[in-house]
Amino acid sequence: MDSMQIRKVKSQAALDFMSAYGIVFIVLMIVSYVAFHFMFSNQALAPSYCNAVPSFSCVAYALSSSGALSVLLSQATGGTVIINAASCSSSVNAIGDFPQYGNVNLLPYSSGPQYYPANSGLQSPLTIYSGSQAVFTANCYTNTGLARGTTGTAITGYLWINYTYSNLPSTDNTILRVIQFSTKYS
Repeated sequence: MDSMQIRKVKSQAALDFMSAYGIVFIVLMIVSYVAFHFMFSNQALAPSYCNAVPSFSCVAYALSSSGALSVLLSQATGGTVIINAASCSSSVNAIGDFPQYGNVNLLPYSSGPQYYPANSGLQSPLTIYSGSQAVFTANCYTNTGLARGTTGTAITGYLWINYTYSNLPSTDNTILRVIQFSTKYS
């Protein structure tokens, strides 16, 4: 074989090598894109969680498509907790650790009924004894208003409560971001 034929064979081998690996590379890029797109855009794969601060526990929770968050909350503070107000928001405000939307001042139901619906039709504060649990509901808000959504769509948010201890004066209110959650509308 002369040098021209050797070059032609080497060139053909290089071209075959680059074509084969190029096709494999393109296929891998397409598969990676599809997998990435499926993992991060599929709402059905979004994880659900409810993380509570110490002394509180998020036993169960659900967010209705009308924007109402129902929470079965338990507490182990050693005293009786009286929840005077609640606020559910998709964001924390920029100034501090308060809701960005909705009942931003954590007003009691009597002052802000559009934000904290009555618990089972009652407008009185909700009492949770240490070591026990209670269900209550709070409307959730986003930047567009009430957090309404279609069933199965994922949402993350926070729940704050304005509470007092039964053994302290009723003026000693504590405002606490009690849970952070991620769920799907039901």
